[in-house]
Formats: sequence, C-alpha cells, structure tokens
Amino acid sequence: MAALATVMTATEIKAILGLSSPTAQQTAILGIAMPSAQDAINTFLGYNPVQDTYTEYYPEQSNAKVRSELIDAWERSGTNKIVPVERYVAERRMLVLRRLPVRTIVSVYENPDAWLTPGGSWPADTLLAEGDQWVLDVLTAGISWTGFLIRNVGPWSIQERCVKVTYTAGLTQQEIADTWPALRHAYMLTVQTNYNEMLMHIGGHAGGGGVGAIVQEHLADWGVQYDQATNALLYGMGKRMPAKAAQLLEQKVNLANYF
Repeated sequence: MAALATVMTATEIKAILGLSSPTAQQTAILGIAMPSAQDAINTFLGYNPVQDTYTEYYPEQSNAKVRSELIDAWERSGTNKIVPVERYVAERRMLVLRRLPVRTIVSVYENPDAWLTPGGSWPADTLLAEGDQWVLDVLTAGISWTGFLIRNVGPWSIQERCVKVTYTAGLTQQEIADTWPALRHAYMLTVQTNYNEMLMHIGGHAGGGGVGAIVQEHLADWGVQYDQATNALLYGMGKRMPAKAAQLLEQKVNLANYF
C-alpha cells in the first residue's frame, strides 16, 4: 500500500518538535502520528488536500429526486449559512467532484450502460469533449475550489456510476506552504496531539514527555506523573483532531460530501 501523502514532511515535523536526533521510539511514534493526523484532516475536510490523481464514478446511486447530494452542490452564504446552489440544479447539469481543489481534468466519460459490463464499459464514443460537452468551474486559472463539473449539453445521466472522471486535485507541499499556512498549522497541531497522546500512554517522562496537570513528582531518580483526565480534555483523546485545528480548516470543507 502506498504511503499516505502528508501536508508536511517528517523533516519539518522533527524540526518543529525539536527532535534533531530522534530516538528509535520517537521516530516510530511519528511514523504513526503523522499519517493519523493526515487521515483526520482528510476526514474533516472531506478530501485529501495533498495533490494526487483520482478516477471516480458518479453518481454512486440512482438519483430518484431532482435535488440530490450526488448532483447538487452547497455553499456558504452570509454568516456560514449553508444553502443549495441553484444554478444548473433543476436541469441536473452539475456534478460536484469529491476532491478539492481540482487542478486538471484528464478525461470524462458518460455511458448509461456502463455497468451492464462488470467493472464498467467506456468505449471511445462515450468520451465527452471539454468545452463542447462539459466545463469545469474555474475562477483562477488552473484551480477550482468548487469542483463543479457542469454539463454544457443536456443533463448528466441519473443511472448509477455512469460517469467516469479522471482528474488531478490538491496542492503540492510547496503550494500549501505558500498559499495555505492554516493547513500546515492545523496539521502540526494534530500531529503534536497524536504524538503527545502516544507518549503519555507509553508512560510520562520515561516516554519522552507528557502533558496535563502534574499530580505527583519526586526528585530522587526524577520522575513525574500527569493527570490522565486533564490530559484527555487537553488533547482530545476522544476526538480525531483538536478543536483549534478544525477551526482553522472549516472554510475549506467540501460541503457536498456531508449532505
């Protein structure tokens, strides 16, 4: 299985945590804490913001209603009020791609009979032409934060998994560093949370550190014990990422993945 692409490199994380010469234990903990933090961010956003190429099929089920999360889209209006995007909805002309931001569309196929063949069937004549038959909603050249794929001629078919889209989405690590500092901040907070939680479970100072209220300390053969309940509150052991990290990312959530 390929390694999960992360927002920041291990070298950057070690520098921030002050681990210039990490022990084998610290390296092993980071090897778990970093992908776990990335997975938590992906789950919260509804997509992986790190650039990759995907092939996806739409819709996942037949659209029995005109208004459906599979062909509908949502946006924020005013003070974070979630409202449906009205344009193109009634005509079923909009698909919302799952990964953001969309960078390039490699190909779009539409075949209502695709799944009569196991694995799908995508002959050459089902390839749709950009411009003539579909267009990607783009405000700034080379990047679409809405992920709206709009059918120029007629509606998208409502047959299950009849549309096949291959596309590249996400930002490179350098683009993230240059344009999305809040994402790096949220990732670092989440990695640090995971790292400290694991150290705490391994055992206080002996594990390399701890957090929370100190309930016991002694100087001879120095040691320290931390309050476990406080630790859980401070580091959100029942949550996948700290609240501050979620606040930093909430404006970039793909709302279409949650309706």
